[in-house]
Amino acid sequence: MENNNEHWFTKRSSPRLCFWLGLILGGLIACLAGLSFIGYLYSGGKLSFSQSNLHQNLNISTERLVVQELPKKEVNLDQYNYYLGDANAPVTLVVYTDFECQICKIYQKNIEEFVNEHNGKVRLTIKNFILTQKHPQAEAAAQAAICAGQQGKYYEYADKLLNNQSLLKEEFYLQTARELQLTEAEFSTCLTDGEIKEEIAEDYNEGISLGVSGIPSTIIIYPDASLKLIDGNVSKEFLQSLLKDYL
Repeated sequence: MENNNEHWFTKRSSPRLCFWLGLILGGLIACLAGLSFIGYLYSGGKLSFSQSNLHQNLNISTERLVVQELPKKEVNLDQYNYYLGDANAPVTLVVYTDFECQICKIYQKNIEEFVNEHNGKVRLTIKNFILTQKHPQAEAAAQAAICAGQQGKYYEYADKLLNNQSLLKEEFYLQTARELQLTEAEFSTCLTDGEIKEEIAEDYNEGISLGVSGIPSTIIIYPDASLKLIDGNVSKEFLQSLLKDYL
């Protein structure tokens, strides 16, 4: 015997009507999902946070990419003066990084390649934006890189740090200094220099004042001193599109 307890709607509705109602409902759900995603992109894909817990919630970028014009403001370029590329190049890229940030390792490689491909037109300098609660060795690694920079080997040393993030500790810092033939006594003394720790903190504070909220982030300083902030991991191709008038 057939079950005759069919729902009143299906008894009174044709298959064609059910099809169109289902299609309309599916479209509405897709629209809502799309609007939510657009809202996420418009906000830069950033987590919201208050000033009081700013440091704890800063982002490490893997996919987000936000570009914004900044008001003209002086960026301290004399603090370390460790440039990759021609020191007199008209365009400056200031990269805020953290040596325990995994995506920063990939970004550093790409941006160094970009500078080398456009030698004489772009220069690179690195500043530290340390997320100490997430990355306990990042501050010491940054200081070690600065100490290597004092002996002319900043980028060689920084690349070794980024490519060996699981090894970051004092023994590795000293071993790397020996591999790069740095003067070990001078390097060891530098590792405990309190003034350098203050400079690293100044990098962070300057980044906050410029609107940096995650790593990696890049400030482009154009020849007319105008500034642009790239908040996220940017490809060489995208960077070239932003600088095409100067390359």
